[in-house]
Amino acid sequence: MSGKKLFYFGILPALLFQMLGTAFYFLWDSEFSQWIYSATKLTLLLWPLLWLASFRKNIPGITSGKGGKLTGVLVGLLFAGLIFLIFELGLNPDLEGIQEKAASFGLLSPTRYLLFAIFLSLAHALLEEYYWRWFVFRGLQLKFSWSTAAIIGSAAFAGHHFFILSAFFSLPLTLILGTAVGIGGFIWCFLYHKTNSLWAPYLSHVLVDGVLMLIGYTILF
Repeated sequence: MSGKKLFYFGILPALLFQMLGTAFYFLWDSEFSQWIYSATKLTLLLWPLLWLASFRKNIPGITSGKGGKLTGVLVGLLFAGLIFLIFELGLNPDLEGIQEKAASFGLLSPTRYLLFAIFLSLAHALLEEYYWRWFVFRGLQLKFSWSTAAIIGSAAFAGHHFFILSAFFSLPLTLILGTAVGIGGFIWCFLYHKTNSLWAPYLSHVLVDGVLMLIGYTILF
């Protein structure tokens, strides 16, 4: 029964938190945006901890594996290279929209932007891997095979990115790029499944976020 409780009341709601939070803090531009952003990130950190005892009891095979670091770096470099190439080939976001959103988060100072970029690329990437791969992906395997769990978890992971992308790109590009995020999420699930370690998806995630923040810097400054 505790496994069912974990799945229905712990894992399934976890599929929605980041998407709902993003819809408020990213699309609803208000004085509360930064507070909602912080609350969303705090939820990502604390929700798995709330279910930690039941999670450890009902999901076997959780180890702190150390493998896959090189694979993670190589996959991350591949993803980052593709992102940079697509941008250089003429992917044109809404530059005014990016500047307005950066201003609403107080990121029009190069120093503040760089500090935020470091946080996003290192700490936030770790938070998302802990939440989406360690908690959600593994939790979904209470009911599904690893591949089905990866598809469901990665679709939910892509969900909040659709909201972010829709603020800067046309609907067709939003759908294409958001789907690409979901595919990337699936590959990170696969890396975690194969290595039983967050190192591989985390290092890959760091490199992807790093190149995105670098592109953002070139746009803003």
